[in-house]
Amino acid sequence: ANTKGFGLDKIGVSLDKSGHVITNTFLQTSVSNIFAAGDCIATAPFVYTAAYEGNLATENMFVSCTKDSCGSMTSSDYTGLPWVVFTDPQIAGVGIDEAEDTRQGIPFEVSKLPLNMVPKSLAALDTRGFVKLIRNKETDKLIGARIIAHEGSELTMELSLAIKYGIPTATYAAFDNFDNAKEYLNTAREHAKTNYKRYKNLEQSFQTPEES
Repeated sequence: ANTKGFGLDKIGVSLDKSGHVITNTFLQTSVSNIFAAGDCIATAPFVYTAAYEGNLATENMFVSCTKDSCGSMTSSDYTGLPWVVFTDPQIAGVGIDEAEDTRQGIPFEVSKLPLNMVPKSLAALDTRGFVKLIRNKETDKLIGARIIAHEGSELTMELSLAIKYGIPTATYAAFDNFDNAKEYLNTAREHAKTNYKRYKNLEQSFQTPEES
């Protein structure tokens, strides 16, 4: 991070090895009355992240805080924060991916749907990309999604809400959605629903008589 020349070391603001300002979950630096947000801290380098952090840091600045207590400050939460790269097709995502699942030791399952299986993509003559949904196998909650599609960023809001509020994939797959722009997700949900049923049937087939 380009944090040189600001004299942060002279006022006691701690930096990591890459030059990023170190903050706690309240975006508070090592100096309690100084907050940081955006590209100068080691979070996802997206404009949406910076905007979220800027608002949160501003709110937390005006909460009464002592050396040992941070009152009613709000912690940062990136669980359902979407992101997008405006290429063609767009690359979008929300939640964590397989690498992060593995790093955290989360048992996960992936449902990946190529867009050549989506009627809307076929009609638009643009089947580049896919929709990938990632669920926690133990809790059945949707924990991540990755999308490569034309206007893929438009598909992240529903997924963001599902991840943010811990909606199980079985429940998510049952959602009714008549928005034509979300046909990608409807098809992906049906694909996930089919995989979920197959998984449960397979799981039941391996149960012992005592378990069943």
